[in-house]
Amino acid sequence: MKNIPRISSSKLRAKGASMIETIIVFPILMFVGFGIVHLGLVYQAKSNLELTALMAAKVISARGIANTADVDEVLAEIRYRMAATDKLGTINANDTAGLAASARELSAVGQPRATFTILRPNKAIFDAWGQGACGDPPGDCVIPNDNLLFRDPTDVRNVALSTGNPPVPINIQDANILTLEVSYLLDTGVPFMSLLTIGASSSSTPQSRELPAHESNPFGNKFRGSPGILIKARANILMQTGASANPTSCRFISGYTC
Repeated sequence: MKNIPRISSSKLRAKGASMIETIIVFPILMFVGFGIVHLGLVYQAKSNLELTALMAAKVISARGIANTADVDEVLAEIRYRMAATDKLGTINANDTAGLAASARELSAVGQPRATFTILRPNKAIFDAWGQGACGDPPGDCVIPNDNLLFRDPTDVRNVALSTGNPPVPINIQDANILTLEVSYLLDTGVPFMSLLTIGASSSSTPQSRELPAHESNPFGNKFRGSPGILIKARANILMQTGASANPTSCRFISGYTC
């Protein structure tokens, strides 16, 4: 009979050590790989959201926000423009109601997929330049938009654009500049990553107050985030029609409590 060679104990220990090293290192490399893919998708989505914010601002600039149908148009525009990042699935690209419903779709803890906030003109600018019922909540407060080129740019009114900052002079041309901020809850689909990136939110935001009662955050303020990452983008554009603060639009205008 041939003698079977014996494997030395040192070789067995080396193989065992290699296996342990693999078990430890492989999950780390896997997470690093997932992280690289995740960050790439977030960067692409953020770039797409910049264009989305501009296109949504154009919708508001052209038609304003007078009723829920106008809100649906803005949300539908946001959802449609983000289709390159977040597929529409079975939703028709021409279905405004379906797109808006998809934008309002809540995550597990009550964060809508898409929201928007009008940062400017804010309540202070409406108080300074608005005409009509400009209370809080407003009735129908409109900033004049006609003949802007021929209005006196030296006619200014001091406006505190944010709490704690000194007033700054704002003329009628400045009052017609729209600054829109769009927020989008992104789930890249990369394993584990959506659980590690939490976007801050709250059921007390103006956008959440716009939701019907049955769609409001059932968790209250206990949860201030939702799985995924909340990305934001801003766009500036000149209003093409008079900016209006009313019971519908004030929910999205910075500074109002309605």
